[in-house]
Amino acid sequence: MIKYIFNFCLLILGITYTCNAQNYKYIKQFGDLSSEMFPICKILPNGNSIVAWRFLDSTKIDNFKIHSSSGKNPTFPSVIAYLNKEGKTKWIWKPDDCNSYFIINDILFSSSDSKIYFICSFNNYAKINNITYKGRFNYCIISIDTNGNFNNIYTMSDTSRIQFESLTINNRNEILLGISYIKHQNSKLFIPGLNLTIQNTSCFIIKLDKNLNLLKLSEPIFGRAIGKFILNTSPSNTLLCMTSFLDTFKISNIKYNKGQIVQTTYLFYLDSNLQFIKNVQLFSSKGKKSYILINSFKIFSDLSIVIGGEFNDSINIIKDSIKIINRKLPYSHFPLIVLLDSNLKLKWIKLPKIDTFDYFSHFSTQVIDIEIVGDYIVFGGTIGGNAIFDDFNLPDSLGRIWFFKTDKFGNILWMNRISNSIYYQILSSISANNRKEILLSGFLSGSVLLNNKLYTTNINYDIILMKIHDIDIIRGYVKSGPYCAGDTIKIPYSKNGDFNNNNEFIAQLSDEYGNFTGKEMELGSIKSDTDGVINGVLPLFDIASSPHYRIRIISTSPVVQSYYKYDTLRLLIYSKDTANAGRDTSICKGASIKLTTKGGSRWHWSPGGLTKDSTLKTTTANPDKTTKYRIIMSDSSGCGKIDTAYKMVYLKPPLKITDLPQDTQICKNDEVYFNINPNGGLGNNYYYKWLSQYNVPLSLSYSIKLKITKPVNIKAVLSDGCTIKNDTQTINIKFKNQAFSQHLTDTLICSNTETLLKLRPSTGETKNYTYCWYSPLNEVLSNTDTLRYKPEQNTILKAIITNVCNDISDTSEIKITIPEAIITKIEKPTCFDSSLKLSVNAKGGYKNILTNVWYRASKPIDMGKTLSLEGINTKQKIKVISRDFCKTEQKDSIMLFPQARAKIKTTKDSVCENQSILIQNKSSSIIPYTSILSWENNITQLLIKDTSIQLNNIGKQYIKLSIKTV
Repeated sequence: MIKYIFNFCLLILGITYTCNAQNYKYIKQFGDLSSEMFPICKILPNGNSIVAWRFLDSTKIDNFKIHSSSGKNPTFPSVIAYLNKEGKTKWIWKPDDCNSYFIINDILFSSSDSKIYFICSFNNYAKINNITYKGRFNYCIISIDTNGNFNNIYTMSDTSRIQFESLTINNRNEILLGISYIKHQNSKLFIPGLNLTIQNTSCFIIKLDKNLNLLKLSEPIFGRAIGKFILNTSPSNTLLCMTSFLDTFKISNIKYNKGQIVQTTYLFYLDSNLQFIKNVQLFSSKGKKSYILINSFKIFSDLSIVIGGEFNDSINIIKDSIKIINRKLPYSHFPLIVLLDSNLKLKWIKLPKIDTFDYFSHFSTQVIDIEIVGDYIVFGGTIGGNAIFDDFNLPDSLGRIWFFKTDKFGNILWMNRISNSIYYQILSSISANNRKEILLSGFLSGSVLLNNKLYTTNINYDIILMKIHDIDIIRGYVKSGPYCAGDTIKIPYSKNGDFNNNNEFIAQLSDEYGNFTGKEMELGSIKSDTDGVINGVLPLFDIASSPHYRIRIISTSPVVQSYYKYDTLRLLIYSKDTANAGRDTSICKGASIKLTTKGGSRWHWSPGGLTKDSTLKTTTANPDKTTKYRIIMSDSSGCGKIDTAYKMVYLKPPLKITDLPQDTQICKNDEVYFNINPNGGLGNNYYYKWLSQYNVPLSLSYSIKLKITKPVNIKAVLSDGCTIKNDTQTINIKFKNQAFSQHLTDTLICSNTETLLKLRPSTGETKNYTYCWYSPLNEVLSNTDTLRYKPEQNTILKAIITNVCNDISDTSEIKITIPEAIITKIEKPTCFDSSLKLSVNAKGGYKNILTNVWYRASKPIDMGKTLSLEGINTKQKIKVISRDFCKTEQKDSIMLFPQARAKIKTTKDSVCENQSILIQNKSSSIIPYTSILSWENNITQLLIKDTSIQLNNIGKQYIKLSIKTV
């Protein structure tokens, strides 16, 4: 037991506290052999209290023992107990009977008429005040008086899936109820008294009078709510409700978050007639693993709002554009502890520092309930895992019940974590009144250590109820100075609540910025459990001159800190220190260094151009080379003297990776091996990282070995944990000769003319490839990139190029064509005279492009397809020669004669009858093979030779000779 107490109340001054911070007025553990769970509690203004819990089979508290209904199947009903100030049970209330369960979800106390209102849920039926109410998944509100007498009930008696979520009361003593409706299949929600049916999943508010008569229904918010639909009324009687939604929700046909897979938390404002005024998005959380759960929120008199719940993964605080990410701890739950001002701007958020995980290897924390007492906030919930909140160290071994108190400025005044069992200890409800009394309810299995007493259970769960009278320390008035180091200072304090007789009150001085974050200093202490004055002494050395100091009082038994405000105390302290800029140091390139000295109230650093502000006691320097800094310190108050000190700041060389190639070429499936050769920076403790081109880590070693199956880029990153800018180099790994030759183009080549054919790789050097030329008969013609070839006929050649890795080749073919033979023909004239036009018909040859040259008497006379001649009086030969690009030629010729002239000659022009006469053809230029002679009269045929004819008819005879050239 001594060991438990020692671990439980360990105090590390100025750093962390792990202790039970409260004296309990009473602690009640109650229940029976079966399990009791899910308690909720409410403390009344007079100190009496109400507690409700759920039990199986039977339960007992003080002298009351209650059994569930006497049916064959065990039921899970709930019971309400009314306790006096000392925790003694005065009466109990439970339903007459129920089917499978009867759960009490929320309790509201109305001070104006001393009525207790509570939300209940049951399945199939519940018998209350001798009346049976039916309905599957039904909810109801019941009111009883402080003597346990039944007053009224409100229920919808509907089989739909409804949930009565939360209750609040306005200044007209009207009851406001938040409801969630989940549409199931073809179900519809009918609201009795309003003749209204709701057909879609929604949230809405109903207003009831103090006798639970229905007055009004708000407009529904259509959408699926996540978590509770929580209501609260502000001091101005405005109704505020808060819940979270997944994806879209709709009010008055206006959709919000349309199409976004985002969980959002909204705050809705309604007037006294339940009309929506506005809605504001507070938080959002995006991703499959992200969620936000709001369990409670309360409103201060200045309309600022405190919110409690939990989240995981990440959360966005919308109005302040703040994103908090806790993805380093998967499957963990973090407390949502937030205060927003009246404009919903973030005033503060409390987040733990996570040390180690609990036995489930994750961190789990949530705020279940919140209460406001004046300017204080009391939070309660569950916690699992090791955490530090401000100065309070909360190891997992202390247990899972967790409650604490803050002021409106977010200062944690005390914090409790109780129980040391690995089993469940759940804090389920918290309530407070203006008498500084706090009531907490929870359930436990295993053991819990409270006020040095061990409360235990066996297998079942029991209820635990704890009543606390809150403890405060109030620091009194302290003069604001100025003071010199070493001066004495009186610090009065007063306390509320009971402190142990071995308690010690300690006065602490903050750091120069007014913060208590581990650098605070003790001024003095007094062993006492009453009000008093601590005689403090300001530190003589190692203290900075600043107008922002403040003082707080902490106690040791129990561990509490004083309530302090940011605007109350400003101690102006001047030091008696001499200037001391610290030892010479070395920093890495790109890094900054904090320059600071002790004491003084006026400072000047030089060279000032290399500092952020040369007139501050502590400033930041960003030297770009090795620099000697000088500090001149003085004190306007006379506490210290002018002094000078120096500090050398050496700049280390920049980080550099050497001997790493920028590009390398390899064959496919080759292995590569690279080393990071570091230089510069610290010169040791290098950190290496190899990344893919998509920044995926490949190795954390100085070397890397990879098998390359495709071209890639890899990055080498060198750091030393000091130099601001890492050195990063990229290696571009390519395949050798991946691109091959340009394909050969079919070509036309003159016969028997040598031509040069060449293969050209599109990348790399020619020497890095192998080549082979093949004839149509697969004979190797050449093993180089060129081929000299003289075609004699049309042919097809093949060329193969292979990369240096000998794993990929490319084949091309070239078709070589010899030009067609030239055909030349002079078109023969039908007739001609002394002038003539000849034409040549020529085709074939290289690309059918020919030149024609005409010759006369073996001399060229003209070019072209036609030839015009004049003065053909003698026989002559005309020739034409057609040539192409290859200098191949073909010729044709024609013999030309002068124009034919017919002439007849006879020996005599008259003869006697039956005598013959010789007729001679004396025509000129007759072309033997193209001339036809024809005679007219009675002569049918005459040859070219002379002809004798016999004239038989008396009279004149006409003989005509015609010559026709064909």
